Amino acid sequence: MILNSKQFLIAVFSLLSLPFLPACWPFGKKAEQKPKFYLVNVLDKSAFDDCSIEGSICVPFEDVEKFAQGLDKDTEVVFYCANYMCTASGASAQKLKQMGFEKVWAYEGGVAEWRQLGLAPEGAGKFPVRGVCQAAYLNAPNQKHEGPSSVPTLSAEELREKLKINGILAQ
Repeated sequence: MILNSKQFLIAVFSLLSLPFLPACWPFGKKAEQKPKFYLVNVLDKSAFDDCSIEGSICVPFEDVEKFAQGLDKDTEVVFYCANYMCTASGASAQKLKQMGFEKVWAYEGGVAEWRQLGLAPEGAGKFPVRGVCQAAYLNAPNQKHEGPSSVPTLSAEELREKLKINGILAQ
């Protein structure tokens, strides 16, 4: 087939423009992958901004179900809130369990325990937080309540190990 000069220019232009048209250029494109692990603070945005565990995201308690609808059922999710007195982390984990998620935990010590452990000389650098951490509850006594839990829970050290395994904290 013989091309006239106009057809030739259109063909050349089309070939040269392919890299700039993402839908038309399959090379080097990878499907966007969702993380397989989330550490979720279920407090409101202002509490999250004040003090949160490094590497976590904010999904207020009332938005947990909507958040979970966008996840694969094999995604690992750890919920936390303020401290042992706050029940939102356990309730959030229970909600996901009811939705069919298996890899769900609650870190019930919350940001208060995490921060307090990080302030101790032996915990320096091991329990990083972000924010100014000025809320009063962060310095209050935070005692674990004994008794059964309806969802699996993690200790601070177990959470720390999960964060390291998932590349959120340095080894």
